[in-house]
Amino acid sequence: DRHLRAQPPLADLGRLLVFGENVVMGVDPFTGLEQWVLDLPDSQRYSMPYDGGYAATAGGTLWVAVQDQLWHIDAGSGQVIDRWLQPGPTGYHWGYAAVVEEKVVGTVQRSTASRTKPSRESVDLDYRSGQGLVTSELLFLRRLSEERSGWNWDRGSRIFNCTITIDGGCLFFVELRGAAETLPPEGRVSLSAVKDQPIWLVAIDLESGGLLWEQQLDLTGFDNIFYLQADAGQLLLSGSTDGPGGRGNYRLVMMTAETGQEQWSQTHLGRSGDLYHGEQVQHPVLMPQLVVSEPHLFDRLSGALFHPDGLSETWSFRRPGHSCGTMTGAGQSLFFRADNPVRLNLGSLPPGKDRFMRLAPTRTGCWINAIPTQGLVLIPEASAGCVCHYSLQTSIGFLPVPQ
Repeated sequence: DRHLRAQPPLADLGRLLVFGENVVMGVDPFTGLEQWVLDLPDSQRYSMPYDGGYAATAGGTLWVAVQDQLWHIDAGSGQVIDRWLQPGPTGYHWGYAAVVEEKVVGTVQRSTASRTKPSRESVDLDYRSGQGLVTSELLFLRRLSEERSGWNWDRGSRIFNCTITIDGGCLFFVELRGAAETLPPEGRVSLSAVKDQPIWLVAIDLESGGLLWEQQLDLTGFDNIFYLQADAGQLLLSGSTDGPGGRGNYRLVMMTAETGQEQWSQTHLGRSGDLYHGEQVQHPVLMPQLVVSEPHLFDRLSGALFHPDGLSETWSFRRPGHSCGTMTGAGQSLFFRADNPVRLNLGSLPPGKDRFMRLAPTRTGCWINAIPTQGLVLIPEASAGCVCHYSLQTSIGFLPVPQ
């Protein structure tokens, strides 16, 4: 069901990997041909804005967490190559999963931490403010060679899965320390419930697991969600609290990845709407020169508001239609749902030129579903459960046309 906001699709080396209900499908991204289907029993996780990715693809293989194991799958055939058991206590599950240069990064979390059961009640609850974020209790790295040697990060803390990010040989995350025995036993933590407890932003060396730097966070402005994104020497912390008029009130803090020193910060109201439709958990898009935090564009180096035509006046955008999904971006384009799939052109255009291009009379999913990759824009079918107009259950791939 699209409203449950499940695992987004992945793509790599001529393969589109589409996740369904306890299943993954291998699809040719250039023709849409379904090539294989693999059952992943009891693997499904929902409400991914509050969680971390439990699947990754690299080098022609797919890795998916299935309860307490990480399945290693050939992305070309769908055949299971191997299964790795999580290194924590019995009864715990494999949490986050990533693959970087022949290294597997994972976490161990309680079996009840992720949301795994679909229900109408969960849709109603998880679109509201102040929901619990999924946490892990052990972070680790295992190498594909050297008999799976690696390291463990275990400080008796709770690591927020939605903040784990990797770039430039460094791994970044936010952890809650102290008084772990007083936290909810299911493994989820609401930010508003831990305002007075020590929350730390941590950077460690990916190869050795050694501490690079750490700093205690001020949680002001972070009641509903926070995310980390690392790229090209910069580290972005973002999140929200409830704002007026049914709008999320977002806070952005850009730091240097090397030291954690703040470069700039901004606060802004999110798009207009209501706080029952994903307004408070929108994920920013980090582009080469820009940070896109709806409805604004910010210069990555200075934090100044950015106008795509280079003008000094304030510029913002409003989606030309209803939506609860989040955005993706590539080049000078943003992709998202606004009634239908839409492209927003951020390049310089003649005055009065419409920046929005409607791509198709279909519905995307309610989380991340339009993927710009491999020279295409891929929108796998994700409208199950939709009761809106245009519920054409069709997967579509777009090829850019030179202007």
